[in-house]
Amino acid sequence: MPKANVFNSIRVEPLSTRIVQQVLEALFSKQLKAGQFFGTEAQLADLFKTSRMPIREALGRLEALGVLHVKAGASGGATIAQGEPEQFSTALAVQFALIEATAEEIFDARIAIETRAAELAAQNATPEVIEQLEELLRAIKKRDAAGKGAVQAILDFHNAVVDASGSRTLRSLMNIRVSHVSSSPTVTHDVARTSVRKSRHRFRCGWFCGIAIA
Repeated sequence: MPKANVFNSIRVEPLSTRIVQQVLEALFSKQLKAGQFFGTEAQLADLFKTSRMPIREALGRLEALGVLHVKAGASGGATIAQGEPEQFSTALAVQFALIEATAEEIFDARIAIETRAAELAAQNATPEVIEQLEELLRAIKKRDAAGKGAVQAILDFHNAVVDASGSRTLRSLMNIRVSHVSSSPTVTHDVARTSVRKSRHRFRCGWFCGIAIA
């Protein structure tokens, strides 16, 4: 017979965990839609054939995940939340901070996003959008090489390229709390300008805008 420490004890997942998993599966399979009323605690307790305690726990976890908006009171209940890309961006920025991702690593991730974004922008950008990008590039050249304003000008240009792509997914990924990057003491103008040069090499930003970055 195997020794006792070979296997872990068998534990049944809490009911609230199983409820959360089912709700997430329903969301991913598009059986739930943003803005749809999900139910009151009493209705959900009846639906899942359980008491209100695991329902309350599941609702709290789903609300923390951004899946539900829960309103208290007699006329309250849970509603499937509207999409909030900023919430995702903030959560991702927190995880980057916890793993101590460097400014260079974050800039490199943004470059990878922009590579595809620039391809889409080249297909979708109007003459007005291209003029806006050229103006942002001119602003970069005018900035003081040692100033934080120059870093922000470069970030503004990068964001504008992704906006020009028309991709909501790429916008969400790009918006990784730029403020916490640009305000970091490890971010210098040289770091940001190196990022721009990498961008130009990888997706030919100068060709796309008809202008080169100095």
